[in-house]
Amino acid sequence: MINLAGQQSNCEITKELNLAGITVVAHEEMLKTEPITNLTGRLGEFTFKRAWYYWVVYGLVPLEIAQKMYQDPVGKKDVRVSGHCGCPPPEEWAQPSDEVQEKIKESLGYRKDMDMHETFDFWKINEDKFKEEIKKYDQYINCYHIDSQEGLNLFVQILKENNLIIKS
Repeated sequence: MINLAGQQSNCEITKELNLAGITVVAHEEMLKTEPITNLTGRLGEFTFKRAWYYWVVYGLVPLEIAQKMYQDPVGKKDVRVSGHCGCPPPEEWAQPSDEVQEKIKESLGYRKDMDMHETFDFWKINEDKFKEEIKKYDQYINCYHIDSQEGLNLFVQILKENNLIIKS
């Protein structure tokens, strides 16, 4: 992908999204992002935001589907779990949804109004319990960085093949 840092880049962004079959979403205001644009992509529950030389994708990909993607050579190299530059396998980064994690933290006594010291103490006492508890729930990858058009196309193809695209 072209490095779009500092550029007005709507034409390139539109081209990349269209090639992958992702809906282009135009926002009224310019986004506070690099590159300079007012465009994002949307495919079902997945949001696509262009960064310098890659796409950032948000949405829940079940671990089993993430593993399928990782088995493809393009997926392993260009579709990076949680944006990790070391391209680790998805099982190393998979977690339950944010909502499930919040419920687990609350069940362990976490409160949103805790100050920094209380939060530190909470994690010191509960980190191992939290890690054990999250293993009981479905695991997902909630963010990817995608480095090539081939990777973007593969991501969309695998989402579609596995019925993860729900019209919103």
